[in-house]
Amino acid sequence: MKSDRRGFLKSGAALAGGLTFGAVAPTANQTPGNGQTPKPEKFIKAGKELVEYGERSHYVTSVRMPHPPGPGARPSPDEFGLSFHIASPLQDQTGIITPSSLHHVATTRGSFIPDIDPREHRLMIHGMVDRPLIFTMDDLMRLPSVTRIHFIECAGNRSTARARTVQETHGLSSCAEWTGVLLSTLL
Repeated sequence: MKSDRRGFLKSGAALAGGLTFGAVAPTANQTPGNGQTPKPEKFIKAGKELVEYGERSHYVTSVRMPHPPGPGARPSPDEFGLSFHIASPLQDQTGIITPSSLHHVATTRGSFIPDIDPREHRLMIHGMVDRPLIFTMDDLMRLPSVTRIHFIECAGNRSTARARTVQETHGLSSCAEWTGVLLSTLL
């Protein structure tokens, strides 16, 4: 008997349709403990802090790490509290935006993380300009802004013989969404 393509496709479609409909189990026969009934849902009891800002799920375990890791590496933070290279957990990231709390840090001389009070912060434009300018955050917030996505990578990203994870080889890269006033608008 000679088989033809059309007959093969028809029988394949019929078989697939039958398997699909046969795979749906009725829900009326499910009993607790038979492996088909999900466990009761767990809920988080909200407190004042959770309502005000929220918090990271306790199931999320992604953390940054000093880079490079291991013995002989410069600790971050060091004994003075300076941060050097801190790698993002790229292996746990979903999507393209790196959460700000997991963004990589890269500085060869070490730095303290600035604590900037927006009410006191000033942006000064001076030097080779016709008119020096100083902007407060309120001034900047009144100007038109743009939102852009920027990928940032440290030139120190590289694979070494001791690197075992993507965080160790490429963790000095992150992708952030930036919103602000363009310099061309300010000038």
